[in-house]
Amino acid sequence: MSALGKDIRFSLRKLGKDRSATILAITALALALGAATAVFSIIYNVLLKPFPYTDADRLVLFVIHDSARKDPIGRSSYSAAEFLDYSQQSHAFDRIVGSVFEYVVYDNGQGAQQLYASYVTNNLFDVLGVRPMIGRATSTADEKSETTPVFLMGYKIWRSVFGSDASVVGRSFVLNGIPRICIGVMPEHFAFWQSDLWIPVAMNPSNPEVNRRKFYFIGHLKPGVSTSAAAADMEVIARHEAQIFPKDYPKPFVIQPVTLVERAVGEFHGLFWLLFGAVVLLLLIACANVANLLLAQATARDKEM
Repeated sequence: MSALGKDIRFSLRKLGKDRSATILAITALALALGAATAVFSIIYNVLLKPFPYTDADRLVLFVIHDSARKDPIGRSSYSAAEFLDYSQQSHAFDRIVGSVFEYVVYDNGQGAQQLYASYVTNNLFDVLGVRPMIGRATSTADEKSETTPVFLMGYKIWRSVFGSDASVVGRSFVLNGIPRICIGVMPEHFAFWQSDLWIPVAMNPSNPEVNRRKFYFIGHLKPGVSTSAAAADMEVIARHEAQIFPKDYPKPFVIQPVTLVERAVGEFHGLFWLLFGAVVLLLLIACANVANLLLAQATARDKEM
């Protein structure tokens, strides 16, 4: 321990003696490490762990892409009838979520306010593995026509509009002219579709309100099933659906799987990794410069050695 203490004291004396070189080395390493840390934080939160959901990397959407088109644009939402067919006939998923987002008007009795809402199947919160911060999640009972319509509120709207008042749970709110009971408030980190509200809906094609909407089909892959295998399974069903709904399917089409991560990042996926590579290169250059600086100092003491 005494030898180690002597080495540390000697190193500190050397750093203090040649302050310009010390400041240069510390600055170079600090800039490189700071940039690398910042970019890695972005990579982790955007590419590696972008969603606070259970098995987010196994949640997949599907796009019906027109093979005759060169652009990647396609249809990723389906009618209630299509949704039920895909749900019942697919063998690649153990759980399936339906969702669609649109604006709703909240009438507070003194005026109207436009809020962003997602109409979702009742299993959304179980599939994502996120529970309400206050109150309860939706259940199959909430889809029954004889029950009072319900919804869940987002944290941001709960804080900004209702002042973090816990008594909102159990209260009735008029949304699009329909009284609905707030049954829970979601935690701050939950931002599915960036919505203010989540409203459970039964996937019933005979309901005109449901039938006019197009729902995103989000499947949770079974263990051991790849996205390509799921796409092949979905394409078999899609060929049959194209015969039932010919206007909704282009003549030549393919099914393209898209994970939630790919959906969120989109075309910037490659750019983020390129940025990460550039920062790693910057860190290597900084290390090389500091090493050269130390070698130059050692060369200057060649006669002493």
